[in-house]
Amino acid sequence: MLYRGVSWKLILANAALIAVAIGVGAWMLADSLARSANEAALARLRDDTAQWTRLIDPAEARFAETVDNAFDPETRVALVSIERGVISARGAGAHDELLRQPELRAALDGDRPAAALRNLGGSGYLVVAIPLELADGEKATLWLARPQWTWSAAPGAALRLLLLAASAAGAVSLALAMLVARLVGAPLRRIADQAARLNLSRERALPTAEDLPALAKTLADAGEHWNTRFDSIQRQRATFESLVAQIREGVVVSDQDGRIVIINPAAVRLLQLAPEDHSPVAWCRRLPGSVVERAIPQHDVLELLRPRRTNEPPRAGGDRVDEARLQVDTKDGVLHVLARGSDLLLPAGEDSSESAAEGRVVVLTDISELTRTTQVKTDFVANASHELRTPLSTIRASVEALQMLDFATEQEAAARFLGVIDRQSTRLAAMVSDLLDLSRLESQALNHEPRELQWNELAVDLEERFRERAAARGLRFQVSRADDPREGRLSLPPYLLELALDNLVDNALKFTPAGGEVRVTLTRRPGVAEIEVRDTGCGIPLEDQERVFERFYQVERARSGPDRGTGLGLSIVRHAVLAMDGEVGLESVPGRGTRFTMRLPQRLESPVTSFHESP
Repeated sequence: MLYRGVSWKLILANAALIAVAIGVGAWMLADSLARSANEAALARLRDDTAQWTRLIDPAEARFAETVDNAFDPETRVALVSIERGVISARGAGAHDELLRQPELRAALDGDRPAAALRNLGGSGYLVVAIPLELADGEKATLWLARPQWTWSAAPGAALRLLLLAASAAGAVSLALAMLVARLVGAPLRRIADQAARLNLSRERALPTAEDLPALAKTLADAGEHWNTRFDSIQRQRATFESLVAQIREGVVVSDQDGRIVIINPAAVRLLQLAPEDHSPVAWCRRLPGSVVERAIPQHDVLELLRPRRTNEPPRAGGDRVDEARLQVDTKDGVLHVLARGSDLLLPAGEDSSESAAEGRVVVLTDISELTRTTQVKTDFVANASHELRTPLSTIRASVEALQMLDFATEQEAAARFLGVIDRQSTRLAAMVSDLLDLSRLESQALNHEPRELQWNELAVDLEERFRERAAARGLRFQVSRADDPREGRLSLPPYLLELALDNLVDNALKFTPAGGEVRVTLTRRPGVAEIEVRDTGCGIPLEDQERVFERFYQVERARSGPDRGTGLGLSIVRHAVLAMDGEVGLESVPGRGTRFTMRLPQRLESPVTSFHESP
């Protein structure tokens, strides 16, 4: 048997529910009775009004006054004609609102009676409109609105109906509640016993329950347990999707049927799968389930995704990793991509008897920068080999020639060969020096502290170092001076500044033809010192301007000219400026010249200052 408390709870709950249902039904019945009564009253009012208009001649002069006195005070009355509008009205409200009444408009326009139950001013009314003809044949309508009947008008009848409904509801609900308690109670107890035996958690077992509260607790615990597991699965799935979407390598997973299972935005971007008007993130959501041959155009990637046809059982993380390198054309250039494919175990489908199914995973890595760096280094090795071999070959040939000379009689020739050895060894020393400077800058092992410098003193030293070389090449070399020494104060590491200036000036002198000009100027702005090196040389082609600061890169003209170098000078400039927390810019027009500008932050504040040029 059910516990008595549980039985009474079932009985009371069902009794309350049934009582509410019966009460609602009684209210709907009462509303239906009131509506039926009002419809009958509306029909009587329409017939009475029509008969009254036939007994009293509408053509009489005092017909409007007779209309006002003929009906009880609660009835709204109005006499309206087409020509004169509202002739007479009592309690009909505003004339504009009255003329918009549909029954009145129907009687005036259609010359036939109209009647309806209408809500006027928040209250229900019986509305009747009767067409008639006044004196001189004028068309008019008699409009009446009488309040509808409600239960409040008959409190005795309403009370009897209420008591009758309550008695019926109580008796029926009590009987049905006891029946439901008997029919439902026993099955609920059996369900509770069975649910209590479920071990939904490894930490504890549910106690045996024999009543409805125990069933509710058991089901609540079960719901909480499965909700927790579902939330955990959702978090794990969201974490996995977030990781796959954020990794820089592209990932493509296909099943044994050749359909895409997983693909991330990086793979869509690297393989250029998305149309121009779609983002990789949005497009990768549309590809799962697609056939790989239709979604991916690269043949090498399709080969890596194709399952291997072997009799071996599927296994994850196979020892074999297949690789392919491919080039993908983009609007910004060519992407070099390394694709690596291997076997993968995927969950088997619902209709499969196997626990796992074979799949393939391909990981895509953007190696464009690595490829470019490798190419640059390859070019540097070839260039450095040439640069080293040329002076060494010259030195060796000069030494062999010296060994064959008679120094007593061929001193002039010996001096010439010694000069060649001196120049070529100087060139080798310069190359080694550049490599050492660049190595120090890239390693950042040295700490270059800024010191207070005077620009005018730097300008004098710079002119002394390059005056003879500029004169030998037939060039005009100028370095600006500060009018006031206080305005030429700089706070910079002297070694880094001289290193950058020497390489920029050396580069300008090297590629400016005779008769040209090289100028170095300083402009002080609040918090910044701008040092500009301008020449009237051959200039740098636009396609090379973005790469001239790269290590070992050389413009083709510089590579083949008489003053070719190692391609390290501008790279040294860039690293030196970065070490001073500054930036270097380039403006060049082929055939007209080049301007390099170093913008270096300053702790010594100075207003915008102009500097005059040295004579």
